[in-house]
Amino acid sequence: MNFKKVLAIAATGSVMIASIAFAQVSIADLTASLRSLSAADQAALLAALGGSTATPSGFQFTRVLKLGDVGNDVKMLQQVLNSNPSTMVASVGAGSPGYETMTFGPATKAAVIKFQNMYASEVLYPAGLQAGTGYVGNMTIAKLNSLLSTSATTEETTTEEVSTTEEETYTSSDATEGSISVTQNPSPAAGTKVYENKADVAINAWKVKALDSDMTVKRVAITFTSKVWRDINKLSLWDGDTELKAFTSLSQDQFTEPTSGTYKLVFSGFEVVVPKGTTKVLTVKTSANSVFRSAGTPVTMNLIANGIRAVDTAGLSQYGPDAALSRTYTPTSAINPQLAVRLNTGDVDQTIRVKTNDVTPGNVVAKFDIESKDASTLVKTLTVTTTQTATDATGISLWDGETELANAAITAASQSITFSDLTINVAKDTIKTLTLKADFGTVASSSNGNSFSVTYASMTGEEEDGDALTAPAAASSKTSYIYSAYPSLAFLGAPVTKHTKSYSGDTEYTETSIQFSVTANVDRIYIPISGGATTTVVNVGSATSTGTWFFACTTDSSHQDASYYWVDAGSTMNCKVDTKVTSGSTGGNYYVTLTNVKWYRTATTTALVTQTWPSLSTVFKTATFNMVAN
Repeated sequence: MNFKKVLAIAATGSVMIASIAFAQVSIADLTASLRSLSAADQAALLAALGGSTATPSGFQFTRVLKLGDVGNDVKMLQQVLNSNPSTMVASVGAGSPGYETMTFGPATKAAVIKFQNMYASEVLYPAGLQAGTGYVGNMTIAKLNSLLSTSATTEETTTEEVSTTEEETYTSSDATEGSISVTQNPSPAAGTKVYENKADVAINAWKVKALDSDMTVKRVAITFTSKVWRDINKLSLWDGDTELKAFTSLSQDQFTEPTSGTYKLVFSGFEVVVPKGTTKVLTVKTSANSVFRSAGTPVTMNLIANGIRAVDTAGLSQYGPDAALSRTYTPTSAINPQLAVRLNTGDVDQTIRVKTNDVTPGNVVAKFDIESKDASTLVKTLTVTTTQTATDATGISLWDGETELANAAITAASQSITFSDLTINVAKDTIKTLTLKADFGTVASSSNGNSFSVTYASMTGEEEDGDALTAPAAASSKTSYIYSAYPSLAFLGAPVTKHTKSYSGDTEYTETSIQFSVTANVDRIYIPISGGATTTVVNVGSATSTGTWFFACTTDSSHQDASYYWVDAGSTMNCKVDTKVTSGSTGGNYYVTLTNVKWYRTATTTALVTQTWPSLSTVFKTATFNMVAN
């Protein structure tokens, strides 16, 4: 089938098409021949077969038109577009010359974009646009009406309607008009920090969805609000892990300036196929110079309106998004965080009650504070060393609040343990408290009084700018003592009574009384009457003093004898240590602290425990008082 034969078919006239033309040739031959013609010849042939593309005399467009609109003015719009081979809605089938429709579909939008690009100086640039949008607004309406007013047009009606079946015969099964939906991808987030000397940092990304057809993305146009080539040396476009296009050794020559202070860069020369109905994420990444000229100043990057061009399987270019999509990023000078690990103030020497016939899990044995100043820190591994009298503890776990991060077994009295695969984020100028908990196995009575402690040894991870962190110095926990039975001590008060000199030769002194309770847990506790608790007088500065103390507990004769007091399991006894403090040759400020409490688990001195926890010297104490010299 050749062009002469097709023209011969046309020459028979519309009345003879059904009876003669399709009797001579197959539909496939006719379709192939039509597609071999130029756009102008196709328009002329189809006009001869179906009708004219002329609009009525005096017609003017009066309303804004967009994708999805329906009306006679849409049909008139298609007729105007079809009058120029460069802006035809379609070469065959619905929307083609002579077969204009009243529906504003994707093909009409694509043709409008071509029209707007053709007359860009009149309809786009005055509106601040760089590429057609497919939206028939006031500027486009004015140009359409201008063309109509300068052309003598007459209306001819179509004398033949093409059935749906006949329209489909003109369309190849793999040639379908489509469109794209372009939306902002959530990641990277606005305000992403780009640090000096960092490569391929994602600063913007968009989701491109193919609608109605496979779409091949061929162009991405972006703009910046500053002269970015001063601080970055590379801009690249990525499809997942595949780099599609890159501009390296950035310079002003690679950018255009469509408006003052706006710098445009166009990625082209690549192809990314987005299958029909699926979405791909396109990402722009940047590589920074070693030193920034404008550190700290946010930069706005725009995907311009219709900045992404994709081609459908019908060969038509489609554009998106309808409006610009913006993201900011901030060039940031490298900052090394000041990282420190300290013992939490809540970490104190303590007693842990363990069972002699079962496991005792989840005992808090250490609390460490990680502080990150000036920048944030990501901790990926943490190494600790456990030290115990014997292998009483069988496991240890790391916690962030109520969340368990990792755990490990303990098999030796001294053991180094590394918790790995961590993602502990310590925000800038904040403190993260981590807790360590130990599991104790079945403990023999001979283990009473054994100790357990933990030392933070080292950590690895990343600083905010991606550099490896510098591990802070080691820090050790307080000591935990394990007992199957033990007393709980509670501070009750510490009154102070001062005796001042009243006559020559009189002596200045102060009487204090540190009062506390003793509660026996599990089993009876024995406290020696002689030396059951002691105090220490603390001289502040250069002050000097002497002190005497007296210990006693309040009970009846059924709970004491000549050697000791005893507290039955579950019971509480109140005790005190009275101390008389006499100033020395130098007066000044003083206070008194409880030094220790001694107790037994049996009525014998062979199992004496001298308890200094929990923090007796810092919690069980008097207020500071003053005395003059004697």
